[in-house]
Amino acid sequence: MKVYDWNWFRERITEFLKTNSTKHLNFLKYIEDIDSILQEALNQKISPVSSRPHDYLACITMTRCFRLLISGLSLILSGFPECASNLDRSIWEIGIRLSYINEKDPIGGAFGWILSSYESDIKMLKAEYEYRIQKNDDFGNLLTNLQSKEKELKAIEEKMGEMNLDPTKMKNKFGSISIGNICDNLNIRKAYDVSYNFLSGFVHEQLKATDDITFKKDDRLFFSLGPNEMNLMETKAQIFDIIQDTLIVIGTGNELLEKNSLSKRVNELLDDLSKQDILN
Repeated sequence: MKVYDWNWFRERITEFLKTNSTKHLNFLKYIEDIDSILQEALNQKISPVSSRPHDYLACITMTRCFRLLISGLSLILSGFPECASNLDRSIWEIGIRLSYINEKDPIGGAFGWILSSYESDIKMLKAEYEYRIQKNDDFGNLLTNLQSKEKELKAIEEKMGEMNLDPTKMKNKFGSISIGNICDNLNIRKAYDVSYNFLSGFVHEQLKATDDITFKKDDRLFFSLGPNEMNLMETKAQIFDIIQDTLIVIGTGNELLEKNSLSKRVNELLDDLSKQDILN
């Protein structure tokens, strides 16, 4: 049995990435345009403690999704396409949540999202702190980090009070709402039943990746641990999806930022992307 070390995997991944990139330049050309839009959009001062929390949320989520996009494309083109679906699920979900607050209540929705995130972090930090106290373990900077988060959360809630916004109401309406309920509210239930459930199948290991990591020979099932060649049409479709999902986030983000010229550029890219041939 031959065993392969990290250097072998690294070299194969690099080779796959270089070779496959040349096959999909018609899609990869959009990266430069997206980067240009983001650099202009992100060039501003933002804070969660402000009268425009949606600016903060838009910039954070657009940056996050662009990084997920680059990571996802790298996985697709280097022979690990099924792993990119996990990342695309995050992009897709961010896009749905961002669209929901953009349509319903940019300010209250952003605060609700941010509050829910802070409370989740605080709950996690408290649980770890209490565990280490019980075990008499060193807790390092854990208490400092917890107190810092609590202080930031209090500042956000005080700002909401100044704006006559109820933190609990906003958190429950926008931070704790499920993706299924959001899709129902936006009248896009099919997006949940199809796109969300399909992508979630990779995240929650519902055996969606089986065909990507196995192959049959002589009535026996074999397993692939290294980079895989992928059907050209499937590769195109996956690249198309992850770029489109990212553009939707960036388009919505710029709507929240009220950067109309950038929103227009995103829409133009989406229109151009829709004309790409993914069937041949």
